[in-house]
Amino acid sequence: MKKFSFLLVVFAAVLLTGCFELDDTFAVNRDGSGSWKFKWKLGPKMTAMMESNDGFKMDGDLLMSEQKLRAALTKAKGAKLVSYSLKKEKGSLTARGEITFASIVDLYRVKELEEQLNWQFKKVDGRLEARITQGLMSADGENDITKEMDFSAVKGMMLGLKIDRKLILPSDVQSGNAMEKSGNQARWVFVLKSDTTRESFRKHSEIKPLATCSAEGVTFKLPLGPAGSVPVDLSAYSAPAGETAEQLKEVKITATRAQLMRNAKYTEDNIFFGNAPLTLHMDVEWPANLKPSGWSQLTINEAADTTGRKLTLHRPQKDDTIQEFRTKFKKENVSGIQIGLSEPARLAESYNVKGALLMHVPGSLKVIKVPGIKSLKGKKLEQPGLEEFDMTVKFVSGSNVQLAAKAPTDSIVDLKMISPDGDKEMKRFHLHRSKFRDEHQMNVGFSVGRHRIDDPTLVIVVAGEIGKYAVPFEFKDLKMP
Repeated sequence: MKKFSFLLVVFAAVLLTGCFELDDTFAVNRDGSGSWKFKWKLGPKMTAMMESNDGFKMDGDLLMSEQKLRAALTKAKGAKLVSYSLKKEKGSLTARGEITFASIVDLYRVKELEEQLNWQFKKVDGRLEARITQGLMSADGENDITKEMDFSAVKGMMLGLKIDRKLILPSDVQSGNAMEKSGNQARWVFVLKSDTTRESFRKHSEIKPLATCSAEGVTFKLPLGPAGSVPVDLSAYSAPAGETAEQLKEVKITATRAQLMRNAKYTEDNIFFGNAPLTLHMDVEWPANLKPSGWSQLTINEAADTTGRKLTLHRPQKDDTIQEFRTKFKKENVSGIQIGLSEPARLAESYNVKGALLMHVPGSLKVIKVPGIKSLKGKKLEQPGLEEFDMTVKFVSGSNVQLAAKAPTDSIVDLKMISPDGDKEMKRFHLHRSKFRDEHQMNVGFSVGRHRIDDPTLVIVVAGEIGKYAVPFEFKDLKMP
């Protein structure tokens, strides 16, 4: 445990006499549900130091505050605090607690909980492997301070130190470095006693707990990890019950293809491969009456290839710049978008991706017609409803219009050209927005089709208040290109 290990080193550094005890049991079932019981005890002198004005403050630690522990658990769906107590008896401070969880995946998405548990799980050759990458008592085993000290002094400082960690796996333990194992349980225990030798202390300090069992029947997703790498949290962007929410349910996001381009450099003896990010192409399809104005943030909650390597966004977004839904040829309500993921393992055969994008949906629409648009080059558009943009026509051709506004044009969600009588129509083919100095420019292209329009009317569709809603997507067992 990162925090426990750090504290042990700190207390040794200040030559504090007293004991420290950690006793915890972590259990995980085949479906990812499980429990965690812990006991954390500080000896009288450690407790006194913590409570002194100039001592170490530990009230910020998750396990020393029921309020903070409960707050962290609310972030993990299905996690519950069964019991908790923090008591001071005979000068010692003891924290005890038990939590249960419905999904270890959701539990490990909470960074604070993942840091406290610190067990890492993955599948290796048909086995479920659980390990802690740090030493049993500190990040680097015997720390620099205790190496420099006489070992009898170390024992005087830390006498009574006890670490007792138990792991309960979904099936019988097959291998590992547990000091005790029975059935599906593995245990690592160390107590610093008066007869403990330096060699024994060093050996136990450097142990990095590891245990494996059969992965048969294990259904929770691996690898586990916190959501700290997710560039933006879209969980708050849900549509309230109503028409928009029903329309959003019809939005479909499908994976169409993927690209993996490796850069290679050749020498006389070797070939060097550069980074090879994975580009995933997706189609977004929406109902005709939804008329989204674009999309902004995209997040990847979970992604991994078959080797267990985690995949993240190759270039996470740093702002909420609006991206256009550029409709595909002959498909009015389908747009193709692509995302770049980090490099998968060279031997990976497939991968899974789960995430969401933020779709911008207008709450209302107004249609504004601008007759004789070809004759308005260089002129300001005076039609009611366009006042907020202060918009001027910069260029007009048979299939292209360029507009410049003094205010952002994000609320313009569609444009098209029609004949004066409305019988003919040229639909928007693309819409590119840019900003040059103080001008918000729009370059709009239209599909000419078989019939050109000699004196077209420009139709501008302006959205009222725009809502932002998270639309989730999940792809399973996508084949690596």
